[in-house]
Amino acid sequence: MTLRTVIILAFLLGSVGCDDDSPAGSEYNGTYELISHQESATCETPEWTDVEITDPYFRLHAESFFGTPIIAWNECTGNTDDTCDDSIDLMSTFTRIDGQWVQYMATSSFNGESICLVTLRRGILEETDTGVIWNVTTKTGTLTVETEEECDPDLAQSREDELECSDLERYEASLQQPQIEPLQ
Repeated sequence: MTLRTVIILAFLLGSVGCDDDSPAGSEYNGTYELISHQESATCETPEWTDVEITDPYFRLHAESFFGTPIIAWNECTGNTDDTCDDSIDLMSTFTRIDGQWVQYMATSSFNGESICLVTLRRGILEETDTGVIWNVTTKTGTLTVETEEECDPDLAQSREDELECSDLERYEASLQQPQIEPLQ
């Protein structure tokens, strides 16, 4: 084996074995502009209506939240990274569930007399040629429980088959500025 062959093999093996240490979700890092927001009050045959976009700019960036990988969401006033708020909007942040990046929120409210009102909101993030899209489904229901302690947000997931779809939303955003450097 020639020295040239050894060097090429070492480079190839090193390239395959190296991890770029990019955090999960970093392919979505960047500043985006929301270009479409639609909603439907019916779920079986959606009737989409446009929603006015009041705050179109946001930043997505991969990071860890108490050891859990997330794609954090920051509100921005413009289409560049330097216009973005430092605080994370947890309601809009995506977390990895079953191999997908998902906006997820479950709520519950005890209404007395064994009534537990629950809501489950789930939106799945997908990459497009020009940015991202995510479709959100909200399901709600009134569940019977024996005690107030049983009225827990986890019921929304464990008893999801008892919930009904109450509305749909879909969002589309274009990438304005990719994030190359990690956030400090």
